Amino acid sequence: MDKEHLNYFTKLVLKERGRILRKLRNVRNDIERSTDSRIAEEFEDAQSAVGKEVLSGLIQKGTHELEAVNRALERIIEGTYGKCLQCGRDIALARLEAMPTTAFCVSCQSLKERISGREVVSALRGRKWTLEEKDMQLAELSDQEDA
Repeated sequence: MDKEHLNYFTKLVLKERGRILRKLRNVRNDIERSTDSRIAEEFEDAQSAVGKEVLSGLIQKGTHELEAVNRALERIIEGTYGKCLQCGRDIALARLEAMPTTAFCVSCQSLKERISGREVVSALRGRKWTLEEKDMQLAELSDQEDA
């Protein structure tokens, strides 16, 4: 990836980081407000509990998103940003534009999701695929789905 694209995507990742941090700050403020309020009726208590559960889910999602941003920033620093962590090919610029924290090309992400859905991801975790192996895995999975 050339320097101009890298600078552009660095700004995009940092912008995403700011968005996530703002969202987490808003959720935290919502939790603090709901904790401070005194609710007398049972119905309102139930609504408050559900609301807190939703807010907790938002915090968890935001935390995962922030971790992805931090990993993307690490790849920028290491000089590996824009390269698929699985096959090593360049990730399409359009994909990085849509998902600046992505670490996988479309075909490896698709294969990961298919394998994960079949609960065999642990057998392949951490292993680098050659392009031929990846293509064979995709073909095998497509054949299985067609059958």
